[in-house]
Amino acid sequence: MNSIEYKNESYPVKVITAVNDVDGDGQPTEYVISIEALDRVLTEDIENGSAEAYEVDSAIYFYVDNSMFNESDEYIANHGLDVPMTLHIE
Repeated sequence: MNSIEYKNESYPVKVITAVNDVDGDGQPTEYVISIEALDRVLTEDIENGSAEAYEVDSAIYFYVDNSMFNESDEYIANHGLDVPMTLHIE
């Protein structure tokens, strides 16, 4: 998955496999990350009652700004999410 199509726009996404360092169970989990522009569009549509927007938003773990999105997965896991995580590499 490299992008999500929503309202005829394409928004980048990436999947990061990481271990939550704060309150996780120590198991690697896949987290879907996207950009804040998608968050803004979805938030507005959710406020207007869109079930589709809610469904798309529910699939995204966290939104980051464009510069953070372009960082390495390891950097995002350590510094860009709501809690610190350790990137899981198989």
